[in-house]
Amino acid sequence: MSLLGKRHAQAPPSVSRRWRQVYDAGELLLEHFSEAELDCVALDPQSLPERERGPALQSVTPLLTRLGAAPAASAAAPGQPTPATGTGRDAEILATAAAGLEKRGFIRPGPPGPVTATLADELGGVAADPASPGGVRAVTIVGDLAIVTRMRSQPCWVAEALISPEPTRPDPAAAQWRLVGRMYAAYRPSAVLVETPRRPDGSLPPFAALWQPNAARLIGRWCGVDPAQTADPQRRAYLPPGGQVPSAQIASGFASVHFLRVVHPAGQQVGIRSMITAAAPGRLWVLEGDRAKWAVPVSIDQLAPRIDELVIRPDDRSEAG
Repeated sequence: MSLLGKRHAQAPPSVSRRWRQVYDAGELLLEHFSEAELDCVALDPQSLPERERGPALQSVTPLLTRLGAAPAASAAAPGQPTPATGTGRDAEILATAAAGLEKRGFIRPGPPGPVTATLADELGGVAADPASPGGVRAVTIVGDLAIVTRMRSQPCWVAEALISPEPTRPDPAAAQWRLVGRMYAAYRPSAVLVETPRRPDGSLPPFAALWQPNAARLIGRWCGVDPAQTADPQRRAYLPPGGQVPSAQIASGFASVHFLRVVHPAGQQVGIRSMITAAAPGRLWVLEGDRAKWAVPVSIDQLAPRIDELVIRPDDRSEAG
């Protein structure tokens, strides 16, 4: 996946402009933020217009858990999240990170202005207070930080892709899975945020924003689909029923084994669905049954609806067509 985008030198581009760039290019590399910068802000869920929010997973951002235990007297206005305060080195790191974000133009003190466009260009929230380590203040979040914070705080679903470091082991389900990436989907616009694992030095790589078709292709790759084969009618054609064999019997021929799980909101709870797939040159299997006991050969076109079953919320399937 080629990730496109230019770094800004001055004021961050607006959220709506960035979404337009994602739509036009299909994918866009976002501004880079450190772990402390991501942790030092928290979204006010009410600042996101209802038309953009939809059904969403309600998450607690790291700011709400990393900052100690005592409540902040002036943490936020009514309707905003109320994080706690803390002391020590952790609070100083978060305060310094918030000062850096303000200097870069990604946050500013005070609440955002009213939403006048289709999509909100500014979001409200709280951030660590640079003038008072351990305290917080109300802020406006803008630019790529608003996109990242919004997508991670209130996604309508989250997909997590893992891969087995031992694809030929006879018991695929017993793998020590390695994270490949996470995908946070928005209700509106039809885009996702992609998060990849830490680099070897422990730093976080930049996030990428993908429009829906590119997101679908990436999920396919996460399930073992070779992009070069998607244009081959023979690779896409439906396979006849049957052909199921014990996974252990053919595991020695697997080139890769993949695990995809998707989390959806389910009222106050969450629903989790998952699928294990295996791939070899020109071949795909879905591994089914207890401990992925059975390998069912599938074509690319037969795998696609299985992915849809994971990604599309049950309540949305009648609208998805």
